[in-house]
Amino acid sequence: VAYFLEGQFESAAATFQKAIAEREHAEAYMDLGQVYLHQQQFGPAVAALQKAAALKPHSFAIEADLADAYAWSGDADRAAAHYREALTLSQARLQVNAQDLDALMVAAYGSAALGSKQAAVKYLNTALEHAPEDAEVNYYAARVYALNGDAATARTWTEKALAHGYSKADIGSAPDLRKLAPAG
Repeated sequence: VAYFLEGQFESAAATFQKAIAEREHAEAYMDLGQVYLHQQQFGPAVAALQKAAALKPHSFAIEADLADAYAWSGDADRAAAHYREALTLSQARLQVNAQDLDALMVAAYGSAALGSKQAAVKYLNTALEHAPEDAEVNYYAARVYALNGDAATARTWTEKALAHGYSKADIGSAPDLRKLAPAG
């Protein structure tokens, strides 16, 4: 994971591939899929994330990542189906724990990806109420506002995420945020 956060994607991919060779598990496939997404290798990203979903069905996080892989590879129909599944699964988790930050972030992002701007901001605001200085919550705020078409607010949240310790390499290579990453 350190290689990924530092933007050393080839080393990160090799590390995750080695982990998978030793023992297949969903998290390693999910991380490998993320590496491929950041390298804009969408076909391999889809394959890795499909494998993650097969090993760990009903994971809202994996479904959201798989939706991104489909979206960024140009398959809008499959992307929408997986965003809907991620949203449904995250909403189910929120029925159990209304303060689950991971579920709130995925519900916000999934809602935004599906065009439900108000629902997205509602989920996001709930997450921000519970963890206003959390770097990952700030990162998801940037992603939600980017999807909602508000580049200025997305850029502000990107800067906050970085200020709270989020990976500049992650933001700078994320397909949905790279144009918002500060220079330098």
